[in-house]
Amino acid sequence: SVAIPQYQTYIARTDAATTVTSGIRPLQNAIAEFNATYGTLPASFTSLVEVSYVDGADAAYTGATNAAPGTSAIDWDGSVITVTFDHANQALDDKTLEITVGLSANGVSSFSIADPQTASTALERKYWPKIK
Repeated sequence: SVAIPQYQTYIARTDAATTVTSGIRPLQNAIAEFNATYGTLPASFTSLVEVSYVDGADAAYTGATNAAPGTSAIDWDGSVITVTFDHANQALDDKTLEITVGLSANGVSSFSIADPQTASTALERKYWPKIK
């Protein structure tokens, strides 16, 4: 009755949290390091080369080369990280999640889920992970 849908929601939320947090953590760290070094947010993946955020060939990442398991892309446009899911869980597959990045008055990087999401393929709110 009610237990099965709630369990499915729980599983999808757990899958989203695991995929997003493990997928964006290296990018979050690189953005925070760039901010600590230069006092601003990096404009693109190319800017992150300055803090050694590069792929295996020492080249700047792109959204597709920055993808993690369960995603087809993790993009960065200078203010928003966009995660595009490519996941076995149908509640997540082909959905996107936008995470805004900001700077506090004392220069600390902050990450939060954009509310509202702008993409028509946005992940349903009930599946949003907690972002720090």
